[in-house]
Amino acid sequence: MGAFQFAVLTWPGFLLIAAAAAKVRAPRRFAMAVAGSRLAPSALVEPLAWSVSGVEVILGDSLISSWHPTFVLRLAPQSGSRAKPSTSAAW
Repeated sequence: MGAFQFAVLTWPGFLLIAAAAAKVRAPRRFAMAVAGSRLAPSALVEPLAWSVSGVEVILGDSLISSWHPTFVLRLAPQSGSRAKPSTSAAW
């Protein structure tokens, strides 16, 4: 893998980790932003804020290390298993 390809494939991981670091440094500020957007009930605002940071770290690390969960690989189409177009019109 060339340097450019590596950079293109891994920069989203670094971006996610940087975003998570900003949220971890100021957790109350992020929790207030989540509460202000009214995405969750007030009892779930702080756990949601912490879980978003955790998910960002896990996804960022997996993008940087090129690790992919097996369930994602099962959902991806296998090579040579393209569905053939139907010749009959089902109208």
